[in-house]
Amino acid sequence: MKALLTLTCAGQFMVLLDNTIVGAALPDMQQRLHTGLTGLQWIVDAYVLLVAMLLLSGGVFADRFGRRRVFLAGVVVFTAASVVCSLAPSIGWLIAGRVLQGVGAAALSPASLALLAAAYPAPRERVRAIGLWAGFSGIGLAAAPLAGGVLVESFGWPAIFLVNVPIGAVLLLAGLRVLGESRNPSAPPIDVPGTVLSVAGVGAVTYGLIEGGSRGWTSPVILGSFAAGLVLLAAFVVVEGRVSTPMPPLWLFRQRLFTVSNTAMVVVGFALMGSSFFFSQFFVYVQGTSVLIAGLRTLPVSLAMVIVSPYAGRFAARYGFRVVVSIGLALAGLGLLALGFVHADTGYGNVWWRLAVVGIGFALHHVAAGRSRHPGGQPAGGRPRLGRQQHHPADRRGARRGGARGDRPHAGVRRRLLRIRPQQRLPRGGYGDAGLRRMHRPVADRGPYAEGRPGRTVRRPSS
Repeated sequence: MKALLTLTCAGQFMVLLDNTIVGAALPDMQQRLHTGLTGLQWIVDAYVLLVAMLLLSGGVFADRFGRRRVFLAGVVVFTAASVVCSLAPSIGWLIAGRVLQGVGAAALSPASLALLAAAYPAPRERVRAIGLWAGFSGIGLAAAPLAGGVLVESFGWPAIFLVNVPIGAVLLLAGLRVLGESRNPSAPPIDVPGTVLSVAGVGAVTYGLIEGGSRGWTSPVILGSFAAGLVLLAAFVVVEGRVSTPMPPLWLFRQRLFTVSNTAMVVVGFALMGSSFFFSQFFVYVQGTSVLIAGLRTLPVSLAMVIVSPYAGRFAARYGFRVVVSIGLALAGLGLLALGFVHADTGYGNVWWRLAVVGIGFALHHVAAGRSRHPGGQPAGGRPRLGRQQHHPADRRGARRGGARGDRPHAGVRRRLLRIRPQQRLPRGGYGDAGLRRMHRPVADRGPYAEGRPGRTVRRPSS
């Protein structure tokens, strides 16, 4: 079990390390590949866009075709794409390699989480495992700028991709020996129309946002890309609302917990990716440092996340995830706001604490929100069970009717009957205490309808 947890955490670490390690190499890429800001944006966004759009489909693939198989396939694609990126002779080849990396990450990341959910069926153990998984991935996000600075300064920008090769090889060899296959027979079918529409719609909007600065925000190409993106996204919503198994389960968005936590993750991801894109360029181009010094100067973010991440889950369990997530968001926002007042002549002594506040906020939010999005009482990939965490409205009615009065001590029996056998469910008026006591008697006393199977008589054994 520990080996599985280690492998899944290492796989997610590799995926998120590649999210931000590229930021440290952007100045070197710009110089050696002779590209501008638009090209640098495509290097970053080609990866993030594919991961975001194919992530849900990757989870469905893992459930249908085997979580181990999809996890290892993602490792192979991601590692091979890293080799392509490291050998890229031009900006076009590098962007193509980043697209392939995104495809591999979109298979690897959800499959690793599905493997964890299947290996830890107990709610408390699953929450703890997912907390470690989220915290370890957060460390990958934080450590990337420093690791990238060291690698770029020593070997050049291709080294940030070659570092994935030994990690991927170890994951593949160990996964073949350690991981067991599991799948979900009731997994929904692949939502091809939804996947195509979402990738095309978000891709069109992203193209307009990246190219708008160079082509002009009012140029026909940019306006057309925005219009096409909005039409495609509207078609996506319409199509997903009519299919029986939509790619994002639309009923989840009616749950405030799910909606708020994922909205917060979007905001934090936007801030983290945006800030990491500019940190290295600010220190290198504005303050005139080397790439290695720029990576070292972002170390307060990494150290803060490494130190706070192990405690964030405990704080959430003790004080509630809402409190911890709110504090994390507030600290991250205040830290980023404070960084907005940094200028070219601002000394580093007045910068490091702002980076540390940002790192603390990201760590508190990332781990606590990761736990809130994966409640332990929910089966992996399915609707919540009618269990301890969530009850049917009829359960609550029965509890109020039977438990609020001292002469009806059988509310627990009502709940068990509601969950176990539909043919034994109680009508609104209930059976009364006598009927409940009769149904709660031993099977031998219930006559020919014992165990809910007509015609089978269970007789009391003779003494």
